[in-house]
Amino acid sequence: MQKGNIRLAVIAAVAIVLALGFSYYTQGDSEDNVAEGFYGYLFSGDMDGAYSMLSEEAKGVIGTVDDFSNMVGGLPEQMEAAYGPMTAIGSDNGIFERDGVSYHYIEYDFTTSGMWLYTVVNDEGFIDGLYNLQCAMTSTDQLPEGLIEKDYVYHADGLQPLDGKITTSEDSDHDVAVVLVHGSGPNNMNSTIGSNHIFQQIAWGLAAEGVDVVRYDKRTYVDNRMLNPNPLVDIMYETVSDAIGIGAEVKAMGYDKVFLVGHSLGAMVAPSIVSLSDGAYDGFVSLAGTPRDFAQVQYDQNMDVIDKMPDSSDKDSLKAMIDQEYMKYLAIDTIPEERLWSTYIFGVQAGYHKSIMDLENDVIAQELDVPMLFLQGTSDFQISPEDDYGAWVELLDGRENVSFQLYLALNHMFSISGPYAGTTTEYYLPMTVNKTVIGDIADFVLSN
Repeated sequence: MQKGNIRLAVIAAVAIVLALGFSYYTQGDSEDNVAEGFYGYLFSGDMDGAYSMLSEEAKGVIGTVDDFSNMVGGLPEQMEAAYGPMTAIGSDNGIFERDGVSYHYIEYDFTTSGMWLYTVVNDEGFIDGLYNLQCAMTSTDQLPEGLIEKDYVYHADGLQPLDGKITTSEDSDHDVAVVLVHGSGPNNMNSTIGSNHIFQQIAWGLAAEGVDVVRYDKRTYVDNRMLNPNPLVDIMYETVSDAIGIGAEVKAMGYDKVFLVGHSLGAMVAPSIVSLSDGAYDGFVSLAGTPRDFAQVQYDQNMDVIDKMPDSSDKDSLKAMIDQEYMKYLAIDTIPEERLWSTYIFGVQAGYHKSIMDLENDVIAQELDVPMLFLQGTSDFQISPEDDYGAWVELLDGRENVSFQLYLALNHMFSISGPYAGTTTEYYLPMTVNKTVIGDIADFVLSN
């Protein structure tokens, strides 16, 4: 059987230390308690016990038990940091089949969300692959008085439909619309991160200002190819193609102007989406975007996480691992085409990294003549006000069609950071997208 890969532990919007793919080559029926026993070891901190349950193929990819501990030993703490304290552990929910592969899955409940933890177990009862996926919470907030929401479904050829919402107000002229484009991860239409539904807040805030807003479930939230062997997920499939298609449908609804508002990854690729949209988009707003490549941001994020760890002998080895991953990224053009989707860099397939590089978003942004607005919070620890927002300023400052705004003390969610500022723990505390930010977006799209 052909070898494949499954990714491990990319949590929330941040790549935590190092997310790796495990290889496997056999699947089949096995003892129901294998997955439950493995996660029991992992969540109790027994790395030797968890490591002993891995297949020889997986051990060959990972290395020693110490290497394994460095990679996943902090997984429970990372999950609690992102989603709050664990509240319940579900039992092994059994096996489901997908594309010829058998998956066990267990649901773990945290304060603000749940996690499905998947394992691939081989015929001999050893674990070949791991994957986790957030169970996004549904917002219980009530639609504000005066606003109207209707269902919207986007159909792309040969792919599952994407559910969405169109938010408007009773007083809207229906002249200007905004399409919201997600950041990293398999996000639902509300872009739920921890306790927060930031796209819902932005949509309601803009609609109250007279701007109609479209938001939708992200492709990887619906079609999650990451649970397939050798998942071919490039940036076009994940983000760009759907944003282009939805922009065209919204423009065909009769709006005079349609703007893209992208967050994080969606802001990074906004120039390419607009450029490829054949005029569907009349401009864009970048919320915490960057012109740098994805791997460069991941490198900085990982190094920042390590620097904040208590001093120990492991920090040097972890930094060496991150440096090694970054060296692979710098040599990405030397990776043969047939190995791009089986080689991982920072836990993400090299083919995905290369698909973002090939877009050349920085070059395209310099060539666009549509209105562009770049917004950034100074307390954002994921996208750097200096290295990322600063790079946009350096590239585009002085252009008449480009505006910039930096917000004091706002984080990656464009909210005021609380007591856990600078960590993913702050995301499980309820936050409110800053009203000034929403007002600035509304002013921009209504005046251009």
